[in-house]
Amino acid sequence: MSEVTEIIHDHPGLAWDYTQKGWTACVVSNQEATLGIGDQGASSAVIEGKAALIMSLGGVNCVPLSTDTYGMNDAEKTEFLAQFAARGSVGFGVVMFEDIPGRLSQPVVSRTRQILTELDKVRDGAAEVPVFHDDRDGTKGIVLTAAINSCRATGRALKDANVAIIGAGAAADGIHEILVAAGVPREHIIVCDSDGPLYAGREGIKGTYKEGMAIPTKARTVKQACDGRDVIISVAKVGALLPQDLEGAAKDFIYFGLENPSPAVLVKDARRMGAAVVVTGSGADKTPQANNMYVFPGTVRGCLEVRARNIEPKDYVNAAFDLAMLVNDEDIKRGVILPPLGPESTATIAAGIATSIMERDAARLDVEPIDIQERVRKDLERIQETAEREARRYKPS
Repeated sequence: MSEVTEIIHDHPGLAWDYTQKGWTACVVSNQEATLGIGDQGASSAVIEGKAALIMSLGGVNCVPLSTDTYGMNDAEKTEFLAQFAARGSVGFGVVMFEDIPGRLSQPVVSRTRQILTELDKVRDGAAEVPVFHDDRDGTKGIVLTAAINSCRATGRALKDANVAIIGAGAAADGIHEILVAAGVPREHIIVCDSDGPLYAGREGIKGTYKEGMAIPTKARTVKQACDGRDVIISVAKVGALLPQDLEGAAKDFIYFGLENPSPAVLVKDARRMGAAVVVTGSGADKTPQANNMYVFPGTVRGCLEVRARNIEPKDYVNAAFDLAMLVNDEDIKRGVILPPLGPESTATIAAGIATSIMERDAARLDVEPIDIQERVRKDLERIQETAEREARRYKPS
């Protein structure tokens, strides 16, 4: 072991080959924003589950890293989480944050990337790895895929759509970012927080991430924000959006109710108000389910396949369009919005992410996308076969 350690010390880049780094990710959390429950302290239950999903749906190793930020203010939490993740990521090829509060999402991810970039300079280019926040980035990827196909189903062009986003947390911030990256004009998107629309010059948002989502608009209520909108996306708390708020939406509008376990506006009420397409986060009433499980396992796998240095919004956009195209025109006519969740969807996301990263020259390896897809399919089929065999083995007689 000492010989290998000395070799890696002299040539840090070899850690990708001689240690777990090349095939292992980590999930980092302070458990402050756990699902819909809230602050769960240093409990690691949820991130252990996320790590298991990455292993079973992505075919790579993943380690949960839980920490406690009790008693810290936001600035202290940001610095601590970033240092904890960046300096603890020496043995990992991807860092995924989970269940950190929305207000800290961008600051924590940005600071972590900054530290890794600094470490990269003294570690022979081996330290920098992709960093993302699943609640923000995993959600935005599948929402874009669903939005692309919902627009296909209703005869719209996504780039021309007028959008309202109800909620202004991490998920909303990510959705706003990816819609803009996909070509939707920023001025076409109205975002609402608990105090109403984020309009330019609104008191209390200057200097926060919300300022970046504010636009000039006369809308001052959620209902006014929804008036004339082609796409209404709800990622807010219960009561933030009511059925009557949808009365003035565009004809055959698209409604995404992504809250769990139930959407803010029930499926039947959204349809009663004129929604032509309804997508939920829970799959309620057999609606298409925009679950971030479509995205984060494939994202991790794609990054590791090419030993990525970072990940950017463009990478998610490319992968989301690839995933959307798994649904053909005939299926769209039959009301299919999302492809089945399984090896093919994960392989598509992984190859799409990896291809985009290689095109940006942010990859350490150059790999054929078709080879990535084939490896992912084979790995996930093998995992499924093993799971089925073990299930039969332990099935009660």
